[in-house]
Amino acid sequence: MKSPIYFFTEGSHKMGMGHITRCQALGQAFEERRYKPEYFIRGNLDFDHFDFSFDVENIEWLHNIDPILSKLKDHSITIIDSYHAPSEIYQKIRSKSFVSVYFDDTARISYPDGILVNGAALSSATVYVNSGLKLLLGTKYQPVRKVFWDLPEKIINPEIEDILIMFGGTDIRNMTPKIVTMLEQLDHRYKKHVIIGPGTKKGISNLININKENTVLYFSPSPYQLRDLMLQSDIAISGAGQSLFELARTGTPTLAIEIVDNQSGIISYLENEGCLVNLHHWDSLDYNSFSKAMSQLSPVEKRKIMSSRGRKVIDGQGPRRIVDFIINYSKELKSQKK
Repeated sequence: MKSPIYFFTEGSHKMGMGHITRCQALGQAFEERRYKPEYFIRGNLDFDHFDFSFDVENIEWLHNIDPILSKLKDHSITIIDSYHAPSEIYQKIRSKSFVSVYFDDTARISYPDGILVNGAALSSATVYVNSGLKLLLGTKYQPVRKVFWDLPEKIINPEIEDILIMFGGTDIRNMTPKIVTMLEQLDHRYKKHVIIGPGTKKGISNLININKENTVLYFSPSPYQLRDLMLQSDIAISGAGQSLFELARTGTPTLAIEIVDNQSGIISYLENEGCLVNLHHWDSLDYNSFSKAMSQLSPVEKRKIMSSRGRKVIDGQGPRRIVDFIINYSKELKSQKK
């Protein structure tokens, strides 16, 4: 009998959608192995564009966990991805699970026994004090969605013509119109492909009126559309959320901007790996620094190297590796209990 799979995560226009995206990626790897995940997601979001195959329940599980715990079985596998849940919630879910899995980025809390995944390669094993944790650390365990698992090679064109602009589902700093305006000033011939997320409202009216011939707006594109835009674009300009790993996977040379303070480590790591150019903090970006950064991506050989390094760092197989580990670990535990 296959174990039931339950995800506990969160997302909203304020919190962002990265937690949901990587849970979905892992869920898709479970689906590939013929498991049927169920998702409990806290936050006020329209989940239609996430394209879940199985049950999604929009519920405030953080403050109403007990009714959900009653659904869990003694052979359940639970996955928790949260920046807000306290240790007590993790302990409660763990106590009702056969195996628990935790996504972590910053060694946020002391986790119960189980499997911990940090796919950003920002933490060493020494920061996790619980010896009962099985650690999956590094970008080989970075979860990206199924549409990014197996990809063709990216074509690197001699000149930069098509530019993808994306700041997540909400663009909380209203960076999109600022970037479009600077690109217009730099060279109005650039073809700008602008992603407008479901929570992005500011500045859209200005974008609609700017150089329509060379500015194309995409409202909440599907994962397939987004993947194809990444593969077709010569470069991308992006915030530093989960999208950076998908851009690395597609081999898209990227200018990355730190939107919230906890993103600096991710940008620095990928910068050191040669996958992107760092535009640093959003409130320090001006036209001169932007122009200099753009010039760094002008040489085609530079972009070829960045593309190759990105695809090497993120090979797309992270979700499959994580799920294989979880399943094998579960089998070991079951055999020990016989």
